Amino acid sequence: MKNPDLSHCTAHPGRVVNLFYGKEDHGILTCIVTCEGDWGGQGFGTLALDERTGPAFKREVAAAFGLTDFEALKGQPCTLYRSKYTEMAEAIRGALGVFSIADFRQRMWPELPAPSAKDAHLADLRRRRESLLRQAADLQEQIDGLTEIEPK
Repeated sequence: MKNPDLSHCTAHPGRVVNLFYGKEDHGILTCIVTCEGDWGGQGFGTLALDERTGPAFKREVAAAFGLTDFEALKGQPCTLYRSKYTEMAEAIRGALGVFSIADFRQRMWPELPAPSAKDAHLADLRRRRESLLRQAADLQEQIDGLTEIEPK
């Protein structure tokens, strides 16, 4: 297992408290490893997986802990690495190494470009800005609708 560049992340020690592997409410196969510590808690994973990548994800995460059984992760000490830019969980450290979502994506989908941490942060900021602009427009419509019917 190679050591990924996590210089853009903050380390959060804790324990694995929950595991989910299955279809979420939109029918997408995903895997979530939930970690908690003094800092709070967060899920790790949440990728859209398939019959090839799902088992590989479980196997590789378990391997970072020196385990072969994914279910045995529950209760294991871990360190979750969260992006300083987006606060998304980008990697998890177990007893034997680090499993990085970016590295997994690159291995499973080599044809897709791998954005840098800065580019991912910039894209996230732009999405959030667009969402806020839509919310502001909706609020303005509500204000306009209420002020039109007020007597002067």
